[in-house]
Amino acid sequence: MRSNRSQDKKNLFITVIIIVLFVAMATGIFLFFTLYDWSGSGSADQLLSPTTVSQKESSPSSMTSTAPVVFEQLDDPLLVLVNAEHKMPEGTDSKLVEQFGIMLDERAMNAYGRMYAAAAADHITLWISSAYRDAAFQGRLYQQEIDDNLKKGMTENQAVEAAGRAVQQPGHSEHNTGLVIDFNGALDSFKNTNEYAWLMQNAADYGFILRYPEDKQDITGIMYEPWHFRYVGTEHAKNIKRLNMCLEEYVEYMRIRQ
Repeated sequence: MRSNRSQDKKNLFITVIIIVLFVAMATGIFLFFTLYDWSGSGSADQLLSPTTVSQKESSPSSMTSTAPVVFEQLDDPLLVLVNAEHKMPEGTDSKLVEQFGIMLDERAMNAYGRMYAAAAADHITLWISSAYRDAAFQGRLYQQEIDDNLKKGMTENQAVEAAGRAVQQPGHSEHNTGLVIDFNGALDSFKNTNEYAWLMQNAADYGFILRYPEDKQDITGIMYEPWHFRYVGTEHAKNIKRLNMCLEEYVEYMRIRQ
């Protein structure tokens, strides 16, 4: 009886030892496969300790910078980018002249005169609804747009947001540059006219681009305006047309090429 009990104790002891060894081996294998640096940056016998992991995660090369990117205008004044994000820079090169009852940058005015004559020769009638605006006048237009939206039943936030898609705030409007022309009443129906078709075909030859194309609204942040043309100079206008870009895209394109 005693020998049997002694044998049972031995067997139990051996079983416990086997179980402990098995658990230890399993744990070692698990730790090896979970903690080993499989990236190839360490040696074959290197395990990643918590200190190593912490160093990897906090190293300068693995951290992204949160410093804001400062936008800088291109050197060419004809490519000045003015929109909701970028205000008209102080001291921008603009030589305003008055003609046809409106004011424009002299370069844009001269180009418009040539384009007007060419259009007339093709029995196309162009006339200017709006050109240069100072900040005060732009402010009145912006507030009027907000007021009109409020009358439609919009909330204050909705009215301001909708106004921003149609009229820019003072200093953020392209009209402040003196390089912009709104043609023939600035109407949506202008896109269905022979005048619009002629401009789309020929405006680039005189340095003008459609500033807010229908397929670029998500980039410009402005609704499609078939009447709104911007002077950028003949070379740039032809490139923009060829590349099918809006001005925001083209400015970045030129920045990369510099």
